[in-house]
Amino acid sequence: MSELFFSIERNSIGLVLLIGLIQVSRDREVKEYLLKGKRLTERQIETFNKFLKEDNSFGIYPVSLEVTASRVPPFSEKLMLFIISASNQVAIPALATALSVSIRKDLGVKYTLFIGEIMKYGNEGLKLMIARGWMENPPESEDRKSFYKLDR
Repeated sequence: MSELFFSIERNSIGLVLLIGLIQVSRDREVKEYLLKGKRLTERQIETFNKFLKEDNSFGIYPVSLEVTASRVPPFSEKLMLFIISASNQVAIPALATALSVSIRKDLGVKYTLFIGEIMKYGNEGLKLMIARGWMENPPESEDRKSFYKLDR
């Protein structure tokens, strides 16, 4: 029950952040990416709230009133994408922890599906940042086999 609550709470914070970033983003591709994240976040909130309601518990609803009406971007598009990328990196282990303590198969399936969707979404953001030169390709492991070759 607590993991459901915290999953909804984390996504509610992410939703408020995404709403704010979407309204100030001036880049079409970045805005489309953020809108996709908003839809993913909303689906998680709806799904996890559904589990709470089925158990006759109170659902949790995000408050979007926390977002001002400002249209002036406080951050660059580059920083906006980095912030969302960092939040994706937090979401995956948080859901994995929730999955590890869940004894309900139906809930475990949802956690697993959302982990996959978040990874896919995060990868799209990474590709967008790399394409724009805002991030280098992620570090890869060394090709150790090339070290073992004899130079002749």
